[in-house]
Amino acid sequence: MAKKTRFSAYGSLHEQVRQDLLDRILAGEYRYGDRLPPEDELCQYYGVSRITVRRAVSELAAQFIVVRRRGVGTEVTFRSSNRRVFRLSGFFENNSLFQHDLHFEKTIEADENLAKIFDCPVGTPVVHRRVVTHLDKKRFTLAEIYSRGDSKNWSLGHRIERAEQEITAELADETVFECLGLAVGTPMLAARRTYYTAGNERVRYLYSRYHPENYRFLVDLQPGSGQPMFESNITPPDMR
Repeated sequence: MAKKTRFSAYGSLHEQVRQDLLDRILAGEYRYGDRLPPEDELCQYYGVSRITVRRAVSELAAQFIVVRRRGVGTEVTFRSSNRRVFRLSGFFENNSLFQHDLHFEKTIEADENLAKIFDCPVGTPVVHRRVVTHLDKKRFTLAEIYSRGDSKNWSLGHRIERAEQEITAELADETVFECLGLAVGTPMLAARRTYYTAGNERVRYLYSRYHPENYRFLVDLQPGSGQPMFESNITPPDMR
């Protein structure tokens, strides 16, 4: 990797390193699952200190563009897409106030879709649990939960380090009607969440559908690090 030319005199070094790495990831030089070069190599390439490189990579990790794995290195988690994507950081929700009704629990064999999700062979034992979440007689969520293993040992659990979630719009089907009482064809939000261990093993998959009258998402948005936002009287094309 040839040494990069000097950075601009404007802006912090770590932010310029972060932006350059991000540009290279977006350009496909580093794809999903690829590892970034070691710190020493990045330091030499950019001509900066280890502290600068670590801060730049830490900010990419905070944006879920990369993830650091102990003993492995820094891996790209960004997936390129032709859709407009918002990367939002957050926490796993606290469900202690809600009641959860277990409709069933059974061990099944992973089909092609589950095998792809868990990165395992077709036929691998997977526990399928269907759970309806409610509070004060209001039904909120229908969750299909899939865990690696079988019904005897799924509850042994794993230490979850992170999760990836995608939220989409869907129409209610017969299962939603039976579990949440929504008419078939009702628009609703759905989420697909994959849980990872520290070793990047995929151990749980959650497919949730949310009652549109009893559930909403609130997101706090703020400018990125070192990027102030100014009010403008010009309306962007995608907001008209």
